[in-house]
Amino acid sequence: MAYYLHAFDGLTGAHVRRLDFSALSWSESINEEGSISTTIVDDGNIDPDVCLRAYGTILAAIDEDNVVRHAGYIKQWTYNKGDGTYTVSAGGGSTILAKRLVLNHALAAAWKDGTVIIDHDHPPGNWVLTANGSYSDLIRALIVETEKWGSLPITPATATGGDKTRTWDSWDLATVADRISDIGDLDAGPEWRFDPQLSDAWVLTFKQVTSADGVEIIDNNWVWNALVPSSGVVLGDEDADGSDMAGACYRTGGKDDDTLLIAHSIGTSLTSAGWPLLQVADTSHSAVSVLATLQAYAAATVAAGDGAQGSVALTVPESSQVHVGDWADVRYGDDEADVLSLKVTDVKVTAGEKAQTLGCRMR
Repeated sequence: MAYYLHAFDGLTGAHVRRLDFSALSWSESINEEGSISTTIVDDGNIDPDVCLRAYGTILAAIDEDNVVRHAGYIKQWTYNKGDGTYTVSAGGGSTILAKRLVLNHALAAAWKDGTVIIDHDHPPGNWVLTANGSYSDLIRALIVETEKWGSLPITPATATGGDKTRTWDSWDLATVADRISDIGDLDAGPEWRFDPQLSDAWVLTFKQVTSADGVEIIDNNWVWNALVPSSGVVLGDEDADGSDMAGACYRTGGKDDDTLLIAHSIGTSLTSAGWPLLQVADTSHSAVSVLATLQAYAAATVAAGDGAQGSVALTVPESSQVHVGDWADVRYGDDEADVLSLKVTDVKVTAGEKAQTLGCRMR
């Protein structure tokens, strides 16, 4: 399949120009921004201040059917004068949110440099931002609020309603990207993506796609047979990595004078199967002041780690539009039970190659 590289304005999503390239690849992972790497050939008409602006230009890999396979904000580029090439690194749709802070927009008019009295029991009104609803709604609220500070080509998801509440303290000066990542890390937290969309007028936007609470994003359920030589489906190595294994998690939250918020979660799956107790600690959520939130982080760590960890590499034709989150049933033997039930966690594509590499876990 043929791929084309295009530049779009990072503020409006308007099309800028097509770019010639000698190398192009991209990768995506669940609940991460993704990345795109390319070597752009200078045709003599490239103005980097127009079409290669770091955090001001979006690069998009578009296939011959005008489907955007990946798009993301440029982070950095280098120019080789001898070769006449630009080596460019870009991210995904959420990359720009690492340059946005979780700030109540009411502060825009009320901000005054100086001393702010922080009282967690009676916080200053404009310095907190509260959202309600589903986890998707919480992410939506972060996007809606940051777009009040300045527009972005990101379309928030439709509100769905729910019983979740989050209050963010603006004085933490956390990034929107980090807070979205935090939501995905919660127990029963959602899977999220920012999918690139191309309009008929060739305006590129990113659509917030978030699963329902405690549910996965599953766009496709692929059925592949690795026994058929012409299928292009090849099972790779199976890998067991114990770095994320955890039967118990202990977390610390915020500290106020002599008071420290703590929480823990203990599972039984590993120990019941004969493993020793595996304990982990996390002190990275020092801004958390709500016990239930800290408990949800601890429970999520155990839910993900309280079991044998395994991943499977899989190669499939690059023409298949596989998304992270998809399910796949892969036959590897003649017996009825010789089928691997997998969930796609990573997708890597290189333009010009006939296959794409998937990272999968058992489901």
